[in-house]
Amino acid sequence: MSVAPRGSKLSKFINHRVSIVINDHRYFVGQMLGFDSHSNIVLKDCEEYRKQKKRKSGEALETKRNIGLMILRGDSVLRVDVVGPPPPNGNRYSGTVASAVLQPGSTSDSLVGKGASMNKEEIQQTPALMKPTPGIGSSSIQSTKRAPPTIPPSLIPQ
Repeated sequence: MSVAPRGSKLSKFINHRVSIVINDHRYFVGQMLGFDSHSNIVLKDCEEYRKQKKRKSGEALETKRNIGLMILRGDSVLRVDVVGPPPPNGNRYSGTVASAVLQPGSTSDSLVGKGASMNKEEIQQTPALMKPTPGIGSSSIQSTKRAPPTIPPSLIPQ
């Protein structure tokens, strides 16, 4: 996301646990990682809450759904409330680490130099990319071309 305006009121909520109400009356609770000039908001460890009425009894029932990482579109956001303080320093993203993680082409060595908390043992234990499994992700043209069936010699008429 792009850099937020300096005087933005949302900038003081970065890393805080927030509750965001959107225009269809759902609300989301999670740690705010970032936002942009359109008020698009990124939440970490997000949970969705929605109020539903039972048809027969008319009772209000609130359902909860765990989502994880969520990007909320800015034009649907009605209200942002602070629910809790930022987590301890271990779970907080600093500006340099977050920008280093989000930049394409960065390696783990360059992340360590920028302040990411990875030691050399963790870097060496990181598995390399593996080859894709044959037959998964292939195009449909390749899957339609098959080898002609072979007939065992014992079944060939003589």
